[in-house]
Amino acid sequence: MNRTRLTLFVLILSCLFFFGIAFIDGPIWCVDSGSYASMDFSREPVYPTFLWILRTIFGENVYLFVAVILQSLLWVYATCMATMYVYDLALELLPQDKRGGFFKLVFVLLVFFSQLLTSILNRFVAQRGSMYSESIMTESLAMPLFVLFCIRLSRWLIYKRKLDFVSLVVISFVIVNTRKQMMIVLILWIAASFICTIVIKKTRSVKHFLIVLISIVAISASSKLFDCTYNYLVRGVFHEHTGNGMGALCVMMYSADRADADLFTDNEIFPGEKELFLKIYDECNDQEILLDNFRGTDWYSLTDHFASSYDVIGYEIVLPATFEYIKQQNPDMDYDQIRILDSEIESHMARVLMGQDKKDLLTVFLANLLRAFAYSNAKPSPAIIVAVSMALYGLYVILLFIAGIKMRKTESYTEVFVFGGVSLLGLMINAGVVALLIFPQGRYMAYSTGLFYSVILLLLVFCYTYFSRNTAE
Repeated sequence: MNRTRLTLFVLILSCLFFFGIAFIDGPIWCVDSGSYASMDFSREPVYPTFLWILRTIFGENVYLFVAVILQSLLWVYATCMATMYVYDLALELLPQDKRGGFFKLVFVLLVFFSQLLTSILNRFVAQRGSMYSESIMTESLAMPLFVLFCIRLSRWLIYKRKLDFVSLVVISFVIVNTRKQMMIVLILWIAASFICTIVIKKTRSVKHFLIVLISIVAISASSKLFDCTYNYLVRGVFHEHTGNGMGALCVMMYSADRADADLFTDNEIFPGEKELFLKIYDECNDQEILLDNFRGTDWYSLTDHFASSYDVIGYEIVLPATFEYIKQQNPDMDYDQIRILDSEIESHMARVLMGQDKKDLLTVFLANLLRAFAYSNAKPSPAIIVAVSMALYGLYVILLFIAGIKMRKTESYTEVFVFGGVSLLGLMINAGVVALLIFPQGRYMAYSTGLFYSVILLLLVFCYTYFSRNTAE
């Protein structure tokens, strides 16, 4: 079976899977879906605009189904791209006599199903009744775009092609304005570029690194402008979306102590902020949703307690308290201005609470980080699955280390090593950001899952090829 037929085979399988589920399930309306459809002030502009365009063209009755079809199409494309990219890398590793049709078919199927792993687990194993591709959520766009970003980044780091670079810029802009968690792609781009164009002498290129820095600054600035312009057109307020400080404040409040009120000093901008903190803290303490109220003994129980506390702190305590505070200070302020000021207060309080004792904050972060890593390739419970998850990371790192050594000695296998490194680095950055600012759950951590298992398959082929070749010699 040649590459064209294999590509067609993967395309047909992808279409049957994603479009089949789309027709069976239809649009899945989730907890956050309403805020996207209503173009809420707290949401990034891309997904609400996407829904608004479809609603305008196709009408209220069918626009969500059209959205699911387009989302599924993006998932089909990303799945095919990832599967065939890994297949091409694997095929280059094998000698001609090992490139038989049976191997091609089996390997392609394994890589294909590794890309579907997250969707299959959510839809059929976890019995959540949906995947991400048919859900009215930002993940429906962000997840496949992240996969495409990692592939393009790996290619650009090696070949420095203009098409790959332009693709990185476009994907970065779209994905950052789809979901703020996806700022991780900019961090990943800088980190990977720094390693490949500054740290490694053989590929050192200060020029390319400066181009990346300038591009990322431009993407960040244009994203903010796009966000502000979108809100001006939608609600007449030239301001970026609100709620950017909520996540950090929830984390800081969870690990805070009542004595941290002394960190607040009255200022002209937010007078009475200390009293606001105490009001929020006391309410959280009464509901026993702070770290000081945690009575468990293990890291997993701690992350459970934090996860169950997070939304309560933010949406049931912080938001009502800050809204009341703002209305007392500014009784005539309109709703949009209240949202803006609320966002500024949350961000300021989070910055102030960074001055708290770092021990408790570090405890929460490390527990969440461990859970984030476990969620990224498996599930954080029971304990045996965590052990398997960590063993898989060990296998990944060992195989990647071997590939790195062989690449350095022979100056080959570069793309295999770079793709494996980019995929792992993306997973690590996402885990770190989620552990620091949100809380680990499946939909936040699933971005790298398919890539993780695809790279393991690729590295196993690499090791088999390399060591069998050495044995034959």
